[in-house]
Amino acid sequence: MKNIQKPKFRPSVEPLKLQTVSANRFQQTMFIYYDLFNVTELHKIITFYESLKTQKEQFQKLQVVLINNQNEATSSEIAHEYFRNYPCYFDNGIFNIKFPYCYIFNNKEILLYEGYCLDKRIFNLVLE
Repeated sequence: MKNIQKPKFRPSVEPLKLQTVSANRFQQTMFIYYDLFNVTELHKIITFYESLKTQKEQFQKLQVVLINNQNEATSSEIAHEYFRNYPCYFDNGIFNIKFPYCYIFNNKEILLYEGYCLDKRIFNLVLE
């Protein structure tokens, strides 16, 4: 794997409180809008996800969708470096981590999914 340049600092999006949607179709996916290059925030997301899995059985199959507005290929490379100790693989350019289940999509592809959301802007997009 080629060396990855350290990205310039970008302030991360401040997440809102987890918003739960009652419809059944919303119970399998959590959307998180954040700066992929902020490793500290990424660690918080994983920790939060793992706490959900241990607290409630209904979250055992929860997906975490990580969304960012950076170049997707670059983002995937950085994610691959950060998650090198996780069982993971690439699928058609989409980075998939088996545990926790994380997917990186571009902003258009998010409209194909529904679920929990930590960011009001994405939450509104999902409900439209």
